[in-house]
Amino acid sequence: MTLINVICYYCGSSRSSHFDSENGFNIVKCDSCGLLYVNPRPSDDDIANGAETGLHKGEQTLDLTGTFNDEQVQRFNNIINKIYGKNVPAENSSWLDIGCGHGEFMTALKVKFENKLILKGCEPNSAKVESALSKGLDVEAFYPEEHSESYDYVSLLNVYSHLTNPLNSLNNWKKLVKPGGELLLETGDTTDLTKETIAKPYYLPDHLSFATKNIVIDILKRVGFEILKIHYFRHQGIPELNIVNVPYDIKETITGKKNIKELKKYTKKYSHRDMWVRARRIDNG
Repeated sequence: MTLINVICYYCGSSRSSHFDSENGFNIVKCDSCGLLYVNPRPSDDDIANGAETGLHKGEQTLDLTGTFNDEQVQRFNNIINKIYGKNVPAENSSWLDIGCGHGEFMTALKVKFENKLILKGCEPNSAKVESALSKGLDVEAFYPEEHSESYDYVSLLNVYSHLTNPLNSLNNWKKLVKPGGELLLETGDTTDLTKETIAKPYYLPDHLSFATKNIVIDILKRVGFEILKIHYFRHQGIPELNIVNVPYDIKETITGKKNIKELKKYTKKYSHRDMWVRARRIDNG
């Protein structure tokens, strides 16, 4: 694996302080704006390979491909109901879900809006693509910046923290949202969280940065979106880790927690900052 030193993608500062470590990687906190990011981080090629295979190399190799999760579908159903309520998209509205995984959110959308939407999914992991296709979903592997279609709605759920430079990516991807269309972005909010209260594990090096509400909102405004509403939901919890060729109890090494029961208790106490942002594209550029 090749590691490269980077600066803060938000404010451009190279000054930072050590925040925490996990799986052989360091998280630093920007001394200027407070962004948490991995430095040094894997190369772009290594990151792309991890996204495609689900295998993320560090002191231990994490296999984060997983399988289709029915409980996740129910969770998304509840969230969609709270976010949209009676605000139902027009029939035949188009919706692109970037980083759709196994298709749980797309499935929840089908249930909520009774198959009245035209749904498309984008996912780099081939195993997840096959899983989503087996559910009857329209999912492909493609680079969003090279995609020529635009949509009434675009969702980015648990994608922001995997990007090397979310400011650049969102600026490049906004063309996927029709002028006047909506973006639904979900990520964590680390505002006021400390090393002791932030949700763990970080899943390094799969996740590359952890932003605050102000950073995410400012980036969206910079690239041409207005904020419609921000919703907060308790963190979805810690899924089972599959660590390749390593005994199960290595979880303790990575998380600092002795067992899954303690880990879930910790998560329930501190992981309360999943932030869902509804934003409308207001520029025509």
